[in-house]
Amino acid sequence: AVGGTSNLVHVTMTVNEPIRQSEGVTFQLDGHDVMFPSDPNPFIVLAAGQTSVTIDAYAVGPVGQSDQGYVVAVRQTFSKSFFMYSNFFSDLPTTIVIQPDKTTVGSGGSVTLIISFSDAMRSPQTLRAQDVFGGQPADVVVPPGGTGTYTYQAPSTILFPGSVRLTVSTLAPPFSRGYITASVLITLMPQHTSYTADFSVQPQPVAGGTALSVGVTLSSAAESGMAVNVGSPCSNGDFLYARPNTNPALFPAGLRTQTYSLIAHVYSQSSTITCSPYYSWPESPQQQLTLGSYQVQINPPQLLLSAPASTSGGTVHVQISLTPANQYDVPFELVSSVPTVIPNTSRTLTIGGNAAFDLPVTPQSGVESVTLTARIATPTGYLQITSTVLMDDRELLIGTGSGPSDPTTASKAVSGTMTAHIPLGRVFFVELVRKNANGVRTPIDSTFTINSAIIAPALTEDTLFRNIVAVVFGPAAPTTVKYFQTMHLGTMEILIYPADSSDPVRVALSVIVPQTLGTTFNTYDPQIIDLAHRFGIPPQFLKAQVQQESDFDPSTFRYELLSKDWQEVSGGEQLRTKEPYSLFRLATSNGLADGQQLRSADKSPRNVFKILRGGTIPRNIVDTDQLVSAKEIYTYNESWVHWRKFLRQTRLDELDKNPNALDFTAQTTLASSYGLMQVLYRLAVEDLKWTGANGAKNPSNLSDTPANLGTGGGSLRLGATYLRICFTRANKRVPLWSLENPNSADSVQNLFFKAFNWYNHNGTKGTYGTETVARISSFLPRTTTPIF
Repeated sequence: AVGGTSNLVHVTMTVNEPIRQSEGVTFQLDGHDVMFPSDPNPFIVLAAGQTSVTIDAYAVGPVGQSDQGYVVAVRQTFSKSFFMYSNFFSDLPTTIVIQPDKTTVGSGGSVTLIISFSDAMRSPQTLRAQDVFGGQPADVVVPPGGTGTYTYQAPSTILFPGSVRLTVSTLAPPFSRGYITASVLITLMPQHTSYTADFSVQPQPVAGGTALSVGVTLSSAAESGMAVNVGSPCSNGDFLYARPNTNPALFPAGLRTQTYSLIAHVYSQSSTITCSPYYSWPESPQQQLTLGSYQVQINPPQLLLSAPASTSGGTVHVQISLTPANQYDVPFELVSSVPTVIPNTSRTLTIGGNAAFDLPVTPQSGVESVTLTARIATPTGYLQITSTVLMDDRELLIGTGSGPSDPTTASKAVSGTMTAHIPLGRVFFVELVRKNANGVRTPIDSTFTINSAIIAPALTEDTLFRNIVAVVFGPAAPTTVKYFQTMHLGTMEILIYPADSSDPVRVALSVIVPQTLGTTFNTYDPQIIDLAHRFGIPPQFLKAQVQQESDFDPSTFRYELLSKDWQEVSGGEQLRTKEPYSLFRLATSNGLADGQQLRSADKSPRNVFKILRGGTIPRNIVDTDQLVSAKEIYTYNESWVHWRKFLRQTRLDELDKNPNALDFTAQTTLASSYGLMQVLYRLAVEDLKWTGANGAKNPSNLSDTPANLGTGGGSLRLGATYLRICFTRANKRVPLWSLENPNSADSVQNLFFKAFNWYNHNGTKGTYGTETVARISSFLPRTTTPIF
């Protein structure tokens, strides 16, 4: 047990057989390093029939070193005495604990020691406290489990820095078990210089919640250890935040000037506060010595509150900020005029940011609006701002399905400007409805207008539906559902004016890039979507034509033997003799050499055709075959290519009368169409002004390989350009206002039906357009981005 504490030592005395005397046997207790709770030398009785009894004792103390203690029970008889000894127990030492209120003191100052034991004593203990230089000692009483105090008074004059050791010890240890002593070293500091200061404040005035700089110029160089509090105290019970400095902060020793960064509190009205900085010393930090004063002019910042103009339930999004931005965390309240509809809340405006959060909205009968007040408590009252939220029971429905009842239709409660995302090329509808408490929707007749169209990325070349992000179908008369189709990437505004005189609804439409066009053949979707935006062609229309022309084979090749080679290249205009055609021609039987820039890749597409040479079985052409005639190719391949099917009857009659008319070298390089969009070589270089792949106009560069597409080659861009031209030519009798204001999605499709036919055969009728239109529905633009 620790000596002097209330910890008990429990000793059991046992005899070898039960006591027989009826009155029992009495023993007197004694021992070493032991005290008994009731009496210094108590008696115990071992009653009749007992063989043992328990004795409680304390270890004496406090002691400064350990010792061994024991208990003795003495039985005195007429003839002799019996002594019964216990085994030993340890009497453990304790320590004195000293806690000074400071460790440095100046001239005439004082230090107070708080004195206690590490283990609570069971009785008051008197200790002796004094300084080792022989100062007058003082006795300190430490109550049980408590503390005592001793105050040291420093000399009135200290000339040089020094120190003094204060000691506390027990007066007389019991049984010479050693004194208990503790000490603490106190630094003595000489007399300090007195200071005053001049101050400069920038900026003046300062916006509440923002930073200012306070320059301090001392009357003389600062001593080491001088702490200065620049930001307080100030009038109105205010203070300035110290950031990033601490406050108070050590003034650099040996310097006279220092600049401090501080932050003013937010105020609700312009005010001037007076601040009175002070300095202190480490030996007496509670002694605050005034340096002087300065004034700060504070203007209120602007409190901003953003909330939707209306809501029909769900949640309301609120944003609160200060301008200029606050540079300390500012708590605020948002108070609702009807807390049962929109609840009150308390939050914090963090440094440099804004508070953005959603609050639940519970519509309530008879409540048409709720006023929200954001307010910040300041020394001059609340800085506050209000905003009114109308309780709107309207919803906006937007979808790309068959109509408002389609399960994919998106809905959102009307609230402020509504933002909607629709992929490029899609037909979509917009409907405004009123929703009752049972969730039943009633359409609202409305007039729909559009404005503020911004095409992005911007266009630098000719395009269809110029300056139009989405076309509006039908007349401007009021209707419940309005249909649109997106034609370019970008944004525009749809304004809805309800016929029931309720507030207009503003929709910010964003036309976005589709993720895919349908779910199949998606390799070229990114290029098709880009070209669709550039030329104002719905991307699913363009992809449908790619399938119609090439079935997505980038190396598709068709030799136009009768319509182009016979009539234009080898016959007719003799294009094979003119540049740039002559650079890529095949050597002819009448002496024309291979073109100077002809490559093997230009010749190899003809290898799909069969000819008969040196045997009885036709074989495929190889690159080394020379002077292959159109007649050879016609004879052995007409059965599967069907050139005659697309030739006018007069020319067929001419061919049938003179089979040798095809006895010329087949210019498969120059009289063919290439790639995904099957662009004719002549169309590319003459009409579409193709500049080639990295300047090379080889016919093989019209194939839509990755290498060609990356260097200006391929047929995709040329074909899209030509389809735009065909659209204009096929619909030249349709007024521009009608082109840009079609009545329906079917009207748009019919305009392109004619353009598809024109692309194929320079006419507006035919099965080509019908077949291409039938493919469109397989490639509708898709996205995972929600409409709202």
